[in-house]
Amino acid sequence: MTPLLLDIGTGEVLTLVVLGTILFGPERLPAVARKLARVIRTLRRLANSATDQIKTELGPEYAGLAADWQNQDPARAVVPTEVQSELATLRAELATLRGDVARLKTEVDRPLG
Repeated sequence: MTPLLLDIGTGEVLTLVVLGTILFGPERLPAVARKLARVIRTLRRLANSATDQIKTELGPEYAGLAADWQNQDPARAVVPTEVQSELATLRAELATLRGDVARLKTEVDRPLG
């Protein structure tokens, strides 16, 4: 399995941190980062578990199957319930943030006077 941040450099990481701080605010950024890390960790664990199970059940035939499996459409994947609840929480927080950004944009665009 390739590392998630294999080709992201220091500049990109700093840019993401600054954007995250601006979008989520310094008080909410750690909580959002923890939830995102939990979702990624769960997905990685599920993928590793599925890979191990396939290796065990198929044996040597797995080598040829791996390339075909990676070409499958990820949109058809079944998302476990625990990940769905985390994603729903993140979606709700993003919806709140969209409202905050829209309100701030309205305040910034409002004429002075």
